[in-house]
Amino acid sequence: MSDSYLMFVPKDPSYIPESSAMDATTEYINTLRRKPARHFAGIPYIEHYVGEDIELFHGMELFRIPSCRCCKSNITEWWNEKMDYIWHQESRLGKIHTKWPVPCCGQTLSLPELDYQNCGAFGCYALICNDREMELVHTEEGLQSVINTVEKLLKTPVNIVWRYI
Repeated sequence: MSDSYLMFVPKDPSYIPESSAMDATTEYINTLRRKPARHFAGIPYIEHYVGEDIELFHGMELFRIPSCRCCKSNITEWWNEKMDYIWHQESRLGKIHTKWPVPCCGQTLSLPELDYQNCGAFGCYALICNDREMELVHTEEGLQSVINTVEKLLKTPVNIVWRYI
């Protein structure tokens, strides 16, 4: 059986919310559960993941190499080279905002500025939720409402990443 998750990753890759903000967000996410699911402990699965360095939170089976944000071109080889460079640094946090010209249109972009189409985002923190019991996130209006509330509670703008395992 497969699982589907919705991750909220701060747009600032170094941002880690205060524990009180994490607690408030957990309380809010728990209100989104379908009524029958409220009787089963652990549904939805909610995790506040905090890493020691920048990570790429990605969609697993949904992940695709990002495209250029400016012209939407395929930049697979370029992206792989830059990811290798970043991941071999002692601290990725200091290098993640390095800007390079993309080969397609010459614009200067960092890896977080590319178009990940909701299947990838960089950060030290992610709110990870099993979305199976949260019907609200499966409508455009409902999802935007949830994003707005999560951003308010975490006190930062977020990227969303859909993960399918």
